[in-house]
Amino acid sequence: TSSTTFMVWLNCNQELGAAYGVKNPATLQSLYAVGAGIAVLLTARLIKAGLKESTVLILYPTIAVVMLALCYFVQTPVILFIGSFVIGYAAAGGVLQLATSTTISFFPSHKGTATSLVMIASSIANYAVLSAAAGLTKAFGDAAPRMIILLNIVITIVGIGLALVVKTQEKHVLAVSQVH
Repeated sequence: TSSTTFMVWLNCNQELGAAYGVKNPATLQSLYAVGAGIAVLLTARLIKAGLKESTVLILYPTIAVVMLALCYFVQTPVILFIGSFVIGYAAAGGVLQLATSTTISFFPSHKGTATSLVMIASSIANYAVLSAAAGLTKAFGDAAPRMIILLNIVITIVGIGLALVVKTQEKHVLAVSQVH
């Protein structure tokens, strides 16, 4: 889910921009890229300062859901400019890498396998969600960009739920390791 949130936005935001009256929808991509770049740098500093990776895996997708909902309900170019930056930050700014590193921490003796499985899951999810977005475009025509936002919200909420499970497991593993 971490990669599908940004993959759907990245592949569908220009159509949404055109639907909302953005004169140059390509500008949305630039704002998205700036947000992602800032997130990588800032998140690295925050983690070095002690913020848990699993906390980021809950926090950033939550920010993305809020922004996606705003983009759904507030149909203006300004919200898409803000949304592109925020979604770049909260969805593309290293969340997949943090998901990978968190997975590796659960399976330290199988780092390669854990990394491979996360990347395979990401690839399958990207294919599936982009196929679903194409299906929505075919079924809903001009209304499809907003329907795709709803799809993206659902996927991101699922990701938050999974991150909460990981956070719970992380606490359990930490508690067990402290007993030993």
